[in-house]
Amino acid sequence: MLLARVLHVYGDHTGLLVDTGVPTLRLTKKVHLTQLHCRLTITRPDTLPALLFVKPKSSFPLSHLYTSTLDYHKGYATHSFKIDLQTDPLPHMASQPPKNRECTLRNMIRKFISDLWKRQLYNVSRTHAGQPPRRKTSYIQFANDDLQRLDLFKPAQFLSISHNQLPLVRLQTQDTSYNISTHLHLRNTHTYNLYAERYCLSCLPLQILGNETHTLLHCPHFSPLAQPAIHSLMLNLQQFDLWAWATYADTQKVAMLLGYIPPKLDRQHKKAWVLLTFPTCTEFIYSLQSHSRLTQPPLLPSTSLPPTISFSPPPDDIHCQVCQSPFDEHQMLL
Repeated sequence: MLLARVLHVYGDHTGLLVDTGVPTLRLTKKVHLTQLHCRLTITRPDTLPALLFVKPKSSFPLSHLYTSTLDYHKGYATHSFKIDLQTDPLPHMASQPPKNRECTLRNMIRKFISDLWKRQLYNVSRTHAGQPPRRKTSYIQFANDDLQRLDLFKPAQFLSISHNQLPLVRLQTQDTSYNISTHLHLRNTHTYNLYAERYCLSCLPLQILGNETHTLLHCPHFSPLAQPAIHSLMLNLQQFDLWAWATYADTQKVAMLLGYIPPKLDRQHKKAWVLLTFPTCTEFIYSLQSHSRLTQPPLLPSTSLPPTISFSPPPDDIHCQVCQSPFDEHQMLL
């Protein structure tokens, strides 16, 4: 919540955490607990906390510890990573300084956590046949290639450059009120409706889901705004000897328009790609924002339930209510 307040990105926090490289607290806690176990049993075994931890607890199995104790949580964390409490997980580094050994263990556990987090994201976003589309599914689809980075504790590549990335972050993480219909539930003036029923307001009466793919690539009212950016991306793809624009799937095209790295790009060229394409993506976001302010289509008729009936959004589409910030994005962009 603090990160969301600082960046002024409100709503569901899945995309924000993934893009900024901040795993959920439950996963981060496992890394810290495993490090603590390594410090108390291997790297600093001669300290008083280590003696208090090892001697009375070394013979106790995990099932005999209270679930509310720190010892239980350390044991559970190491067990989930298949690390034996009585065995050195890094015997090949016995001659290394304690600080180096602990950092190596932390990096190893981060890779495990990254793989675990990826599986959780894909499981949450997976929809079965006949199920309506969901908000997190939409985000995972165009962020799929970016999620293939080895360490999700590191932010997305576009955040590594010193520019104002806030408008791009807000659009990527579905937390902006630009005229993308699947985002409009964030507006105080727009009633909540299910994700699958957030039709493109510019294409009514046709009932077309107004998500990023439709708005940026297919909507006759908004897709022309993306043409200058698409033309620039075509030239950049050719410069880096990548596939032609037409060969990519729609979700990959949307990802590149939103600043993500294209698939199959060499690691050594990633920073150069970001520096070359970021101005293009930023100009596109500015044009989308300006068009959004000038042309405000009428809102959908209210379909909310009577006040006497309590209705809660599904878990994957929670609108987090926060205090209004004095931050003015329009003024910042000028």
